Amino acid sequence: MKKALLKNGFDIKETVSPIFPIMVRDNFLVKEVAQKLMQKGYYAVGICYPAVSNNEARIRASVLATHTEDDIDGFVQALNEIDELLHFKALSKKK
Repeated sequence: MKKALLKNGFDIKETVSPIFPIMVRDNFLVKEVAQKLMQKGYYAVGICYPAVSNNEARIRASVLATHTEDDIDGFVQALNEIDELLHFKALSKKK
């Protein structure tokens, strides 16, 4: 999943665990990203201030041994589709 997220331009900080912080950096937008992921069938938690520093809002996604490559590809594709609507990748690149 790490390779797929990085290849598609998502900011995941320097994570080394199977829990990925997909940076959105907007406390309100992160909730909308999480909701749209849920609508597409993917459960991922939106984390925002005060749980993380202001402007460090992120989607927290986990990958399990039971996830297939198709699951991962579908999740990354869903994120790309959501980014086309909400443009959250651009917010991460400004930081």
